[in-house]
Amino acid sequence: MDIFDTISYAKGSVICRMLHSYLGETAFTECLRRYLTVFGGANAKTDDLLAIMDQEFGASILRARFTAQSEHVSVSAFIKPWIQQKCFPMVMVQEDEEETGKFELFQSCVYMSEAENTRGMLWPIHVTYVTSKGKKGEFVFTGREFELEIEIEEGEAVWFNHEMKGFYLPVPSGPYFQDTLLPQLSSFSDAD
Repeated sequence: MDIFDTISYAKGSVICRMLHSYLGETAFTECLRRYLTVFGGANAKTDDLLAIMDQEFGASILRARFTAQSEHVSVSAFIKPWIQQKCFPMVMVQEDEEETGKFELFQSCVYMSEAENTRGMLWPIHVTYVTSKGKKGEFVFTGREFELEIEIEEGEAVWFNHEMKGFYLPVPSGPYFQDTLLPQLSSFSDAD
């Protein structure tokens, strides 16, 4: 079996896109520039690149970019589960029926049963979102469940994984999907 098959290349490109989104254009480019300056023409490992990214992309940048509710994760802690674990997550999204803008997110592996997925397979998920009125935000969560509050008006829809920059499948459910999101799908871009 070829170690670098179609799946490896496809997953690799999606992981790179997600990392680019997580770091942002400027930080991502600067990290790669520094990496190539330090290791150009030499042998290097993934950990060498991640060490440079951790140095260049500090916690202060994370705090400034993400919502206050976001968890703060180093680049190496963020990316290693994505490259070392099989599968990829789906994120169930459910809005609180009593409180507008309060969402519960739950992650599990797309291809495993719930019983199989309780073995601790988790990913740090960089969630991007956009509302039907154009408001955008992003945050990171690392646990099985995450509660999020977004300032939205009654009836305003939220689309998670804005522009499909994350390697996870958002699965909206419950009355929110049927009553709020589905009727407003045309207000989101084709990239969503």
